[in-house]
Amino acid sequence: MSTAPTSSSFSPLKVFAWLTILTVLEIGLTYVDLSKPTLAAGLILSAIAKAILVALYFMHMKFEGKLIWGMVVASIFVGVIFLVGLVPDIVVGYWR
Repeated sequence: MSTAPTSSSFSPLKVFAWLTILTVLEIGLTYVDLSKPTLAAGLILSAIAKAILVALYFMHMKFEGKLIWGMVVASIFVGVIFLVGLVPDIVVGYWR
């Protein structure tokens, strides 16, 4: 019988509190008079922070080995390549 590794500092309530704080900040950003690129950057950074919190603690990535981390990094790399490939379409504005 194996047991999952645990961390003494892990508290689901702490993670929930951080996710709540980040969500409130996202909502607050939408009410502040910011330029669209600044607003988009703030919302994207907040979303990335929340995704990292969820992946590390609720998906237990914090305790995974190198193989799983390699797969995650490779997936992120492919996603970035796709996003970079879409930049010309976004800049030209074909979607408008």
